Amino acid sequence: MRSTLGWAALGLACAIVALPGRADAKPLSGVVFDDRNGDGRRQSGEPGVPGVALSDGRALVVTDAAGRYRIDPAPGSTVFAIKPADWRLPGDDPARPGAWRHVPSNAPIAPKYGGIRAASWSPAFDIGLRRAPAAAGPLSVRVFADPQPKSRVDVDYYGRDIVDSVLAEPAAAPDARLPPPQLGASLGDIVNDDLSLYPAMNAQTRRIGVPWLHVPGNHDLDLDVARDEDALLGFRNVYGPDTFAWEEPQATFIGLDDVIYRPGQSPAYIGGFRDDQFAFLEAYLPRVSKDRLLVLMMHIPLFETDGRDTFRDADRARLFALSLAFIMIFANWGLTSAAYYIGAGCVLVLFVRHVLVPTQVKVIVAEIAGASMFLYLTHFQVISLVHKLFGRDIPWLSLGLSIIVGVTGAHVYAWLDRKVRQSRLMTRTWRRGASAG
Repeated sequence: MRSTLGWAALGLACAIVALPGRADAKPLSGVVFDDRNGDGRRQSGEPGVPGVALSDGRALVVTDAAGRYRIDPAPGSTVFAIKPADWRLPGDDPARPGAWRHVPSNAPIAPKYGGIRAASWSPAFDIGLRRAPAAAGPLSVRVFADPQPKSRVDVDYYGRDIVDSVLAEPAAAPDARLPPPQLGASLGDIVNDDLSLYPAMNAQTRRIGVPWLHVPGNHDLDLDVARDEDALLGFRNVYGPDTFAWEEPQATFIGLDDVIYRPGQSPAYIGGFRDDQFAFLEAYLPRVSKDRLLVLMMHIPLFETDGRDTFRDADRARLFALSLAFIMIFANWGLTSAAYYIGAGCVLVLFVRHVLVPTQVKVIVAEIAGASMFLYLTHFQVISLVHKLFGRDIPWLSLGLSIIVGVTGAHVYAWLDRKVRQSRLMTRTWRRGASAG
């Protein structure tokens, strides 16, 4: 699992659990309950489920001891339940798992592919959960990237070449010890601009028979809208929230829309995150179990290549600062005063513009933030090594060595990547010269 998906853990030292109510909000309330007979309706003997988180993509609320909740969602948002690790969400369509409710917009629009279908609004939203079987062993996950069909012919190719290959895995490699998938995810570009192909794609993905999560890509946009906030209405109408979380006993998954649509500009989109997404992360991450792998799912890569400006630098730095804060404060060394100082210092250096900070300090913080992936991948081994060498935990030594190993690993990786790219470029140049001669 770690080698296939997870690369980042992130968080904040403190967070807002629920934002203040909005004057223009349509309150939504209900009960999350144990749907023991599976009929979707609460009946006598079906108790509420406490501690279940719900969100509108910004604020977060948690059910009380009786399973009750109330949220004041933003107009035009989507309220969704975060699947708890030991439960299953309602619904019998694995291609569209989850429980969500679209909140009416104050200024609804109708893009080419219909957007979010209008429906009568009810202030009550009850959600029935089913107990999940006890987890045994690692979680088996399949990940698809950029299916991107342009036509129904391409959808058929997707079914025969991709879906069928997953279904044939046990027969193709009976001794490979690859367990059947228990969860799946498609990381954007579910289609190639033609959103009417979503139902056909779902019909193929549904055949795999496991819950399948969907993250939007730049080819899932409503291209005829005038602003980024409306660019995923068609996607959300089919797949629910564009930013969400999903918990399993072995891992927590967070899906993030990282495509910022810029109508009329060139290029028409860039990688980045919205303020409401950061608010969601800040509210949700303190609840994430530090004993589980944390997996971030998104479409546009965080790292830029070939000198192209493909991701907003400030958003990437903010995400890495959250990552660094989580690793230092939550994951390993507890809520120590030193960790608070380090986390607060990172926030000051990266986000408070009028604080004068020496250039060398900024460079060091940037180096650490840029190496956060390698810090996460190596820090457990460093802590274990320190314990074996000294017979006890030494947090400051572990922290210092983790930073050194992580930054060194990041530079080695960048050097190797550069060498590989140069070698490929030289090979292509040589081939062109040979064919010209």
